[in-house]
Amino acid sequence: LLTEQTNLEDARANYQSITGQEPDTLVMPAKIAVPASLEAARTVMLANNPLLKQADADVEATRQQYEAAKSRFYPDVNVEVGRTMDNNIDGTRGHSQEWQAMLRMRYNLYNGGSDQATITSYAYKMKEAQDVKNNAQRQLNEDLRLAWNALKNAGQQVPIAKEYADRSVQVRSAYQEQFSLGDRTLLDMLDSENEVFSAQRRYVELQFVDMFTTYRISARTGELLKSLNIQPPTAAEPLGQAKSSQAELPELK
Repeated sequence: LLTEQTNLEDARANYQSITGQEPDTLVMPAKIAVPASLEAARTVMLANNPLLKQADADVEATRQQYEAAKSRFYPDVNVEVGRTMDNNIDGTRGHSQEWQAMLRMRYNLYNGGSDQATITSYAYKMKEAQDVKNNAQRQLNEDLRLAWNALKNAGQQVPIAKEYADRSVQVRSAYQEQFSLGDRTLLDMLDSENEVFSAQRRYVELQFVDMFTTYRISARTGELLKSLNIQPPTAAEPLGQAKSSQAELPELK
């Protein structure tokens, strides 16, 4: 009992440290709905997880930098149109006007080495951004699978733990009757009380594991704040909806 009381005080201290409030008026949280299957959860994760969205935006940004660097190898072509109007020029009375149209091309033929180095640098940056995205996706896939396995395992154990807790209560009641008749010792009664406590504790623990795992899955799929009806801070809102980059990476030489 003293050990459990210490654990309770530790939990209260952790709650106060995280939330800045004392756990005085707590209510039982609701279980969050999760996708019907692991594959469905993975599909939602790939579409909504903020880490993957950020990685996609980084890949797209480096791709745009790479494309901009490639444009240095192409000439600048401009169409220029001009009009000149003169009046009383060189002592001649009267006015004149002249139209000019030209196609002007500028091509830097002596900057190839520097431009190539810039392109290679951006190509490596694009590949690095893609590697970061792939690593993040692999880690999220692993975390999601582990959470899904934990949810499945807890879901299977909860009814078993409940049945065992109910049976322990029945056994305790039977022991109490037998103790009143002198067929059970005080040690038997203490054993039955301890068994009921352990069984009920295990049942409650599995219930919270089952509930907490739904929060883990919702966090991986990027749906946690939405599920809790929490508005994300303004700083978390993307400036634009970055699309997943499907551009092929250039060959690095």
